[in-house]
Amino acid sequence: MPGVVTSDELLDCDALPQSLVIIGGGPAGLAAAAAAKDSGIDSILILERDRELGGILNQCIHNGFGLHTFKEELTGPEYAARFIERVRERKIEYKLNTMVMEISPQKAVTAMNREEGLFEIKARAVILAMGCRERSRGALNIPGYRPAGIYSRSEEHTSGVQTCALPILAGRW
Repeated sequence: MPGVVTSDELLDCDALPQSLVIIGGGPAGLAAAAAAKDSGIDSILILERDRELGGILNQCIHNGFGLHTFKEELTGPEYAARFIERVRERKIEYKLNTMVMEISPQKAVTAMNREEGLFEIKARAVILAMGCRERSRGALNIPGYRPAGIYSRSEEHTSGVQTCALPILAGRW
């Protein structure tokens, strides 16, 4: 797909963006923000619709997270807290309770929250790291079962299926 690069490719780019907006404050968004900062991108903003960073992992109170990344077994909230700590150590800006309404082809991100109302951010690059929310078949109002190859976080965790946790970067260098 033209104009879309993976996070691995982002870190290999010679011309890094001067402003980066990351949509989603779960582990993928937090990890992408920390990696971007470590790669020399200074102007980073994370937009999170929830009241706290960490994403769905804040609801996963069981342990079993962190073995590959942190070499120890952590609960979901502990795992998320490690990424949140990385973001705070790097002084990366974030806005909570912020809903993204639109992303234009020119990478203008329109968002809103109670404090600022409706606002627009012009970015050189946008990372989409929104994660997913599992919904039952009835809530989707679509007949049939989940599409093949799409796993919920709980299915991945219990089945041992390894899925990609890398965000997608949309932008042209």
